[in-house]
Amino acid sequence: KSVYKGLRPLTASDIAEAVYVCASRPAHVNIHQLRIMPTAQATAMLAHRR
Repeated sequence: KSVYKGLRPLTASDIAEAVYVCASRPAHVNIHQLRIMPTAQATAMLAHRR
C-alpha cells in the first residue's frame, strides 16, 4: 500500500460523470473509445507523483 501513498485514485463518481457525459451526447455523436486515467499514475515500475 505504500506504493500508492500520496496518489489520488479515480473514484466511482469520476467514472459515473464520464459515463453521463458520453451518454448525454446527441444521437449523431459516436464516442468510439474512452480512456480514463488519474493524473497521478502508478505502474509496476514507475509512479508519477505531483
